[in-house]
Amino acid sequence: MRVRFADQLDRLTAELSQMCEAVGVAMGTATQAVLDRDAHTMDSVMMTCVEINRRHREVEREVVGILACQSPVGRDLRASVSTGRLAV
Repeated sequence: MRVRFADQLDRLTAELSQMCEAVGVAMGTATQAVLDRDAHTMDSVMMTCVEINRRHREVEREVVGILACQSPVGRDLRASVSTGRLAV
């Protein structure tokens, strides 16, 4: 049971890392688009933001599922809740 829990947390951690990278790229692209007054690129950034928000909701659902099914306590509970809060 705990192996599955650890695997779920590892998967969520990887997803959060990818999301952070995507946000960083989007921020850089958005900054350059504003400086260049490039509306087309800003539209692209907005679509990226929509995808990041979708992934955020997915992570939140996964965290709730973990909390409901695994009933973590102590350090495991803190890790689960922290993962959910980081996705915000």
